[in-house]
Amino acid sequence: MRILIVASFFISVLFFVNCGGGSDDAIPAATQTAKTCTEQLGINREWSTPTEVIIDGYTASAMEPKMSSDEVVLFWNDKPASGDANMNIHYATRLPSGHYQYIGTLPGTVDSGALDGVPALDSNGNFYFVSLRTAGLNSQMIYGGGVHVLGVNSLEIQNTSAVDTAVVDRTTGHLDFDIDVSNDGTRMIATRGVFSGANFADTSKLALFALSPTTRQASLLANSDSLLQNVNLAGCRVYAGNLSADMKELYYTQLPGTASPAQTE
Repeated sequence: MRILIVASFFISVLFFVNCGGGSDDAIPAATQTAKTCTEQLGINREWSTPTEVIIDGYTASAMEPKMSSDEVVLFWNDKPASGDANMNIHYATRLPSGHYQYIGTLPGTVDSGALDGVPALDSNGNFYFVSLRTAGLNSQMIYGGGVHVLGVNSLEIQNTSAVDTAVVDRTTGHLDFDIDVSNDGTRMIATRGVFSGANFADTSKLALFALSPTTRQASLLANSDSLLQNVNLAGCRVYAGNLSADMKELYYTQLPGTASPAQTE
């Protein structure tokens, strides 16, 4: 199996914004006139020499890849032909050749009959992912646990539980998904979407959360909307945020579409 670790794996255009620094106060406020989604579209030509990642022993699809900070372990979710309800997180470990050896699905993240995907992890041994296992009951979709090494090339996620209990929006059709966490484990960025029956969000925007590396609980930053006002533009569906290791840059996917009221306030 070959994948490219480059940027966005979905439709639309990849963007990045400079966040200025690792703290909230260091991120500058808006200094430009807001543009429409279409006016923001363009081609990012900064990417060059993409690196091919080869997963030995794996032949299915590999989506939303995430590497550990030391690049020893590669995580991703599949896109099963049997439907997204059977989506699972898989992992592979780095070989001396630079290839990755497929190990299997990731224990502690698999819930039969539920979508489990979008892996993210910090440098403190905390692992996070998105799951539909209880979304129909309590709207919670973001889960976390601790990485536990079972043996050579063998991992398990322990004490898996919801991490968004304090901030989940229980309005029907409102769900949080497409997460990433900072390397130090203190910030999480998530997509907040509104669904009306389709497999994709009618509207979506990014939201920034404070995250505890010790309790793995998230809380929405009071200034999340102002920090992201140049990202969550009217007329856009914005999703799949990704934080750079130093938290000075934010990468995301932007798709023209209907804006939610929260995006135009």
